[in-house]
Amino acid sequence: MAMEIRRTITSPDGSPAHDGQILCIAYNPLRREISTGSADTTIKTWLSETGDHVRTLAEHKGWVTGLAFATSHKVLFSCSIDGNVLVWNKGDLLQREKVGQKSQSSREVDIPSTVKPGPLHCLAWDARRTNLVVGANGHIWVYSTIPEHEMSPNSKVVIKLQTLLRDAHGARGVEDALVRGIICIDSGKLYSVGYDRMLCMWDTDGSRKISDKPKKGKKGAHDGAGTLTMDVPQLRKVGTPVECHEAAISAVTFDPDNNWIITGSFDRQVKIWAGDSKKPVAVIDEAHGISDTVTGLVYCPSTRTLWMSSNSASPLVYDPRSATDITPFLQQVQCRTVRR
Repeated sequence: MAMEIRRTITSPDGSPAHDGQILCIAYNPLRREISTGSADTTIKTWLSETGDHVRTLAEHKGWVTGLAFATSHKVLFSCSIDGNVLVWNKGDLLQREKVGQKSQSSREVDIPSTVKPGPLHCLAWDARRTNLVVGANGHIWVYSTIPEHEMSPNSKVVIKLQTLLRDAHGARGVEDALVRGIICIDSGKLYSVGYDRMLCMWDTDGSRKISDKPKKGKKGAHDGAGTLTMDVPQLRKVGTPVECHEAAISAVTFDPDNNWIITGSFDRQVKIWAGDSKKPVAVIDEAHGISDTVTGLVYCPSTRTLWMSSNSASPLVYDPRSATDITPFLQQVQCRTVRR
């Protein structure tokens, strides 16, 4: 296995890509573009093969904390601590959704008066259900995509609120209720982690009936008043949440090769979990080279390696099957490649 740095992406004038820290990244396989969200409140898009700058999106008013590209709908979703989810098609802003605020797109869901809009910390695209799942302070908001035949002419509304998973992460009180990460896997299960140290599993369990005015081409059953009723699958928490760490969970990723959930924490540990197991498969900690808070995790299927940042200027690379730090090996390979 050999890896090397192919290129470093910078702004057109050679300066750093952003004026602030990069907080999230998404890849668009249809156009081979990489989008980056930053603490400077902007989203920038780059060609993955050349590193050329394509566009800058500057509609958020706070740190951009989450990005996800939906291949089926050809849109990019972004969220921010400004409390908004934005929906993009290339450089066009299609929809601005203030999460937690009553709007046309949330009229079918009862939002309690005690639930207020607030910062958003992460989001994930659920391709199986074509839902957007958004993490906030304690709550998880689930948005469904609107079928094309239900859209009114010239409408740019792409998503509507389907479910509020209230107090999804609040086991340790309000201060530790922040939802830090959400991952969706092919089996249909969702996993969420938070500052309450909990790993929660979600799946479709039951449904909720919604009603709407009948529209041509829609499938469903009309009641006597001529109102269309449909069953909408609802996410429910499955099993008992697992307290994974001794401090807040700061990162999460998924290893599809082994069907493992991998969590990182302020306790300077990375733990590997097999599905709904109550005990970790492996623990990577200070003895394995982690000396600070784990700030980011990503599993690379092509090399079957786990990449992480631990308040470090360079990534650390591990073999998750053996919990072995292979960073020195990769550095040696890089040095030999450069000398050649």
